[in-house]
Amino acid sequence: MPMLPARARRRGDHLRVALALVVTQGCAATFAPGRARVRDVDLRGVRAVPADELRAGIATQETSQWPAQRPRLLRWWRWWWVTPSYLDEAAANEALASARRAWDDGRGAWPTMRVGDRVACTRRFVDRMKKVREPVVRLLMWEIGKTRKDAETEFDRTVQYIDDTLEALKELDRNAGRFVVQEGFLAQIRRSPLGVVLCMGPFNYPLNETFTTLIPALVMGNTVVSKLPRYGALLHLPLLEAFASAFPPGVVNVVSGDGATVVGPMMRSGQIDCLAFIGTSRVANLLATQHPKPNRLRTITGLEAKNPAIILPDADLDVAIAECVSGALSFNGQRCTAIKQIFVH
Repeated sequence: MPMLPARARRRGDHLRVALALVVTQGCAATFAPGRARVRDVDLRGVRAVPADELRAGIATQETSQWPAQRPRLLRWWRWWWVTPSYLDEAAANEALASARRAWDDGRGAWPTMRVGDRVACTRRFVDRMKKVREPVVRLLMWEIGKTRKDAETEFDRTVQYIDDTLEALKELDRNAGRFVVQEGFLAQIRRSPLGVVLCMGPFNYPLNETFTTLIPALVMGNTVVSKLPRYGALLHLPLLEAFASAFPPGVVNVVSGDGATVVGPMMRSGQIDCLAFIGTSRVANLLATQHPKPNRLRTITGLEAKNPAIILPDADLDVAIAECVSGALSFNGQRCTAIKQIFVH
């Protein structure tokens, strides 16, 4: 995987360095230190780095936005944060062009590959993904604020989801070899890829929900451009090498950045064949209407939900109340499956 050269310059009494990583036409990101020692997020995982190694090419960005009433004991700490480098319109269009070349009007190596071979590629990706479980879990905790248990659950659920998706794909492929008789007609139904798919997941489950859009599109033979959420982008960094080594060039393209800057130009180009989006209906409608041919754009969306809890007359009220509170406020309510309304008999 190519690595862009680090650029450093002095700023006051500390060093500021920009370091970017790219996979295919992929995702740029910067890394930052924490406290007196730094955490360097790289493809080998999360590790501690002495502060004097900052000059070796670790990106830094300092913040002094502590509460005014912070304890005197903690004032000597120097705190830092990590943010992804935002790509510009040119970089986003380059990622899209890479996906179009790999698609090649359905004649590319990936869309014409046998199902068994696509499954094998995805299995290789999963094997490499499992090896970086710990750094991905730590980044989920660090960036999104999840507990270790919740972060581990999200990672393990994602791996299980990929396995289940591959089993479903193999079942579809087996059924495609059969002929079906309906109302006097003999038919064989086979599924084919759609083209270039733009995949967008939310910040609250940035690994699992992003992969629920990316993996089905990928295994069906589409090429993808994955737009990472604003919060929850860094955890994808340990996975970039797995993508690059498991799939042909240009099949998986990862971009980060402001939506209006990177997503808008891609949609307006008309080169996106399918939009797989999890978020709000307002944003979904905004994206679809930017496409020059919105009626030809395939959309697969998971939008707002008004999940109800129903309390029946014979319910144990103590249990019902506890479950409703947990269902509504778990992860601060930042879940699409959170309870939004309660119907009491």
